[in-house]
Amino acid sequence: MTMGVVMHKIKIFFQLTVPEYLIITFFSFFSAYFLFNQIIFSASSVLTFISLSLGVLALNSFNQVFDFSIDKINKPKRPIVSDRISKKNALLLACIMFLGSLLISFLVDYILFLLVLSFVIISIIYSMPPIRLKKLPLSGMFVGTYLHGVIPFFSAVVISNYTNPLYTMVFGLFFILLAFSSSPIKDLEDIKGDKNAGLVSLPLMMGEERAKLTVSLLFSFTGVYLLISILLNILPMKFLYSLVAYVIILLVIFYMLFRYKYKKEVTQSKFLTLIMFLIAIIEVLIVINSKLIL
Repeated sequence: MTMGVVMHKIKIFFQLTVPEYLIITFFSFFSAYFLFNQIIFSASSVLTFISLSLGVLALNSFNQVFDFSIDKINKPKRPIVSDRISKKNALLLACIMFLGSLLISFLVDYILFLLVLSFVIISIIYSMPPIRLKKLPLSGMFVGTYLHGVIPFFSAVVISNYTNPLYTMVFGLFFILLAFSSSPIKDLEDIKGDKNAGLVSLPLMMGEERAKLTVSLLFSFTGVYLLISILLNILPMKFLYSLVAYVIILLVIFYMLFRYKYKKEVTQSKFLTLIMFLIAIIEVLIVINSKLIL
């Protein structure tokens, strides 16, 4: 096999699995893990991240198999639509990664295994007929929040030696609100295909500009939640540093959001990837604030 063939296969794998989503998985999980532990990397945390990563890559591949008609409109250069990989092979790859994710989680912790199992089940019924939860109005927001917000945070919790119940509740809700606020943004890239498929996303329900405003309000509410937690002394006053950083990053997100214009992409837009990085920075700053600022 020549180097050119190998690189071609790697490119197909990249476009099929959309590894940009691992940005959220990596930072959400390790930020949460470091909140409750003195170290970031351990055998259990690394294995858990690998398990979650395989689940995310499998989800993206599995979803493309059943979104063929949508991707023909939204992302026609994706590997299945452009006939560079068959649905059968893509489905086989997704199933192998799902099984790998489950096996690794089982080796780490049985509760983690149950969390990952719920991830796999919801991923499958979200995309695959006859259930196909994606057909339900706004389902992408709630499913995305669970898969990319709830699962990474509580995976970190279950493999931690000690978790402060108050921090678990307060920061758990904060991470979940962040995921919920950002989950509709992806739908801005998929309006035409979703409409053709009869799906009901936030932009299709409210219109693009109102959807952007709603996302802005959700992010703002998340910041207000953090402020109230500080004012009620649930969190120490030192977290005002995090709040200031959050507001600054939020202004950048708002600027990007209202300037966004749809462009055809193979995987996802640089716009969405950058917003993932900005959200990751927020999570990292929360941890730095918790650990380093007295």
